[in-house]
Amino acid sequence: MKRGILIGLVLVMVVSGCRRPEFLGSQERKAPKGYVWQEFKEVHAACLKPKNWHYSDVMRENHSIFRLTRERVSANQEFLTGLTLHVFKDVPNVTNIKPSELAEKYLSEYAMSKQTVEVFVPKHSGNMIQSGGTYQGKLFVRGKSRVFKIHITALANDNTGTLYLLVYACPANQWQKFMSTIVTVGSDVMLDPTF
Repeated sequence: MKRGILIGLVLVMVVSGCRRPEFLGSQERKAPKGYVWQEFKEVHAACLKPKNWHYSDVMRENHSIFRLTRERVSANQEFLTGLTLHVFKDVPNVTNIKPSELAEKYLSEYAMSKQTVEVFVPKHSGNMIQSGGTYQGKLFVRGKSRVFKIHITALANDNTGTLYLLVYACPANQWQKFMSTIVTVGSDVMLDPTF
């Protein structure tokens, strides 16, 4: 299967996984072998985490950052491989634009600084507008310049004023190695459409 098609499937699967995480606080759904459910209670969300990966978070007033990383890091340290979920709350009051406009602006600015591998046309997923793309570029991480491949999915809820950015990243030479992990994690991200 071509790499671009597979990344496109990941984006589609994230959409199909967008549903209220009703199991939070109740009986937990069974995770696939090698994965556990990671809850982000503060933002009413959850996703699958590889059992041997690590969790950290940084909580700010209107911007929460949740990280699932292959390397053990503290909240402010850099990592090479992982998923970062950014949740921007109350976007219209903080930025004076709708979450979907902020997503478009963020992705446009990101594409200008990186090589664009693939971009997805915004589409509706329930009450959220989904957009995103896959990019490649050099980043200075852990004292060394490396080429990274980054996949970003933006889910903008203009009704509630919340923007979710799911950012999967790893060194470009390891992208194929972690593709099945990206697909598995991306296939079951749960976001509360009322948050």
